[in-house]
Amino acid sequence: MIKYYFFILLFLIFYSCQDSKKVKHPPSFYYWKQEFSLNANQKKLLKDLGSKELYVKFFDVKMINGRPEPVAKIDFKTSPSDYSIIPCVFITNDIFSSDQVSPEKLASRTVKLILSIAENNKLSFKEVQFDCDWTLGSKENYFRFLKKASEQLSEKELSATIRLHQYKYWKKTGVPPVDRGVLMCYNIGEIENINESNSIFSYDLVTQYLKKGMTYPLKSSIALPIYKWALVYRLGQLSSILNNVDVASMENHIVSASNNRFLVKDNFYINGQFLSTDDEIRFEEVDLKELEQTAKLLSSLNFDKLIYYHLSQSNIEDYDKQQLDQINTLIYK
Repeated sequence: MIKYYFFILLFLIFYSCQDSKKVKHPPSFYYWKQEFSLNANQKKLLKDLGSKELYVKFFDVKMINGRPEPVAKIDFKTSPSDYSIIPCVFITNDIFSSDQVSPEKLASRTVKLILSIAENNKLSFKEVQFDCDWTLGSKENYFRFLKKASEQLSEKELSATIRLHQYKYWKKTGVPPVDRGVLMCYNIGEIENINESNSIFSYDLVTQYLKKGMTYPLKSSIALPIYKWALVYRLGQLSSILNNVDVASMENHIVSASNNRFLVKDNFYINGQFLSTDDEIRFEEVDLKELEQTAKLLSSLNFDKLIYYHLSQSNIEDYDKQQLDQINTLIYK
């Protein structure tokens, strides 16, 4: 009998340990372009990683002439039928800072447009995500918006993006009334600051907000960056953002200043943007080793899904399947 109970005890301990281990899922991706069309390389990467979920921005909502209006609506050039699509909507914070906007009416209009786009493109979906960098002043209106949207999407899961400071100081900033949070681990520096080293991502900055063993009162996914850009400063002020460019694309017009900083030596155009002599350019990208360091930290926290931002051709050229899968694996260890 003693042996019998001993083996039962061993079995229960083993089963408990196995049950508590994190279950690894393939990473998901954001798709943040106005036209939806996947090329062969994008499809191959998704297939190699086993990725089936795409978080697709359907439209933005911005304040135009004192009224919130949808802009940059998605145009599906090809069918996304091979993937599970999660509609995303980006909403500027100033909308919820206004006393002239009814959060409930805006929620009704927004949900109606989401459903219309999905119906017109024969898309079914299980989740809707809202992206808004709310503040203490806009929190009440934004949360009212989310509650109304949740009522109207009662059969869907609702998720909302969370910034690092909102995650760490949730008792002060509040927890959005949704089913799931998505911690955005990018755009964490001061983009307007010409002296910033990297506004996209910094492991050192991440560790100022995230510590081992931290908890958040909402089940959450984690979003990590795999993109690059160039920030152009004119007379010390941010002038423009150039996506998916590198030094080689403008090497005949710039001269190195220091590290990732360059000065424009003559007027020229790139991607439809005019750059002037003496403009300062800071090239920013994400260091793979810093992503791996962050993934190891995240493994101690309770994130159950990784979403990469974002699935563009130029971004996936900088990372291969093994690298992206390794970061995902580290999170689940």
